[in-house]
Amino acid sequence: MKKSLFYLFAIVCSMSLLTACSGDDDNGNDDGSTPVEAVVGTYGGTMDITSGGTQLADDLAKDIIVSKDASDATKAQVALNDFIFSIGGGDPVNLGNIVVDGCVVAKSGSSYTIKATKEIELQYVKKCNVQINGTVTGTKLDMTINVSALGGAVNPVVTFTGTKK
Repeated sequence: MKKSLFYLFAIVCSMSLLTACSGDDDNGNDDGSTPVEAVVGTYGGTMDITSGGTQLADDLAKDIIVSKDASDATKAQVALNDFIFSIGGGDPVNLGNIVVDGCVVAKSGSSYTIKATKEIELQYVKKCNVQINGTVTGTKLDMTINVSALGGAVNPVVTFTGTKK
């Protein structure tokens, strides 16, 4: 009888070691979503544009769209559509759409970081390197987009602040 109680006690104690809770998930999100799912959305806000230390635009109303990358659901795609600004008050320069896929999204405490560097083609400057660094905290997105034209003089830097719509 004593051995039976001992075995029963051992089984009950070992059951607590073999169970898991949602806090053991690898992605670290409390709601069970992946980091990419947590940042997907359209963020409305304002952007400032500088180039070579010169202010090209200030407080332009714009949207940045963060979506799942079509080729890799663990990564994000960042899009800034209709990227238009003026240089020195002249005619508007239309670089078109800045779309960067393959953005790495990682959770850092209660925030998420979005990072990527990619060579893309834009109107006017053609080939360029685009570097994206962003942070999503709650519904707020702070992002910097550096556009470095390969062989060109126009290298705009976009600083964006917005909230999820």
